[in-house]
Amino acid sequence: MILESWLVIQAVKLVVAPLADEARAAFVKDIGQRVGGASAQIVTGWVDRLGKDAGADEIDRVRAEMDAQPEVQSALRSGLEDKLGVRLDPSRPGQPRATDAVIVDAYEAIFWRIGTLALWERAPIAIEGALQGTEWITVCNPDADVRFGTIFAEAHGPLEPSGVWQRSDILALERRDDPRVDFFVRRYENATERGTACQQLNRSFRRDRETGFSATREGPIDERWHRIDAVYATWVRLEPDSSAVVHISRGRDGGYATMSVDPPKFKEYPDEWPPLMDIPDEAAGVAALTAGADAFASGNAALRTKVQSLLTGSGATNT
Repeated sequence: MILESWLVIQAVKLVVAPLADEARAAFVKDIGQRVGGASAQIVTGWVDRLGKDAGADEIDRVRAEMDAQPEVQSALRSGLEDKLGVRLDPSRPGQPRATDAVIVDAYEAIFWRIGTLALWERAPIAIEGALQGTEWITVCNPDADVRFGTIFAEAHGPLEPSGVWQRSDILALERRDDPRVDFFVRRYENATERGTACQQLNRSFRRDRETGFSATREGPIDERWHRIDAVYATWVRLEPDSSAVVHISRGRDGGYATMSVDPPKFKEYPDEWPPLMDIPDEAAGVAALTAGADAFASGNAALRTKVQSLLTGSGATNT
């Protein structure tokens, strides 16, 4: 039930983070009534504790309680699925799960939440934080159908948790060949510069939704945007640039062609790349992305309207 609990937690936060106090209280009451019985009080307690100010320690306590009470968690999950129009199912079910698989479960859940926020915005979004830590910005770029609001985006429906990444291996999240959302990261060590850059990015995205986001390959490597091609428990595989491709190819007998079937390993990249790909603290990485998503959603009037329409039964769509 590990991935299910992470998905339920991020689904709760997806709903409650944009809401004002009164609307949040109404949602807590409604979800309790939907669950009913002896479980209602437990569920309402979880939802209330997972409010926008919930820290990593509190989130972890709620997750442990959910895993210990799967029937109650299932009732909450069912109510959230009805509201959001998605299935909060694991992409790779199965027990027991290795430690690294559990960590990747948590990554999958938070990326799904961020991807859903971008689809609701119908534009790229920038949030402070990344799996590599707080001194980063993560951008989620939805595909052109979403940004232009085409009928194809509507046909796809809401973003399913299992549709964000390809997960042929429980220990890795891999970029899809035709992704509905892409993720990019860049380090900003200065907090003031990071906050300003994040605000400016989101403002520019709202002004020009259709253009989307593209990562430049110019400048020093630690001052560039990098597309995430895969996520593992302890590192993020970034798209290699041309010089990195040459370096990796020279270390392989089969050259560049082998990378299509055997992606680059952490140690195969040039020396300046691993520090940008390392996840030094897995729990801190999840906390950084969760806090960034909370901050983006909090006080966002458009997201508040979207969530309220879902709660009143107006339908779960991308727009």
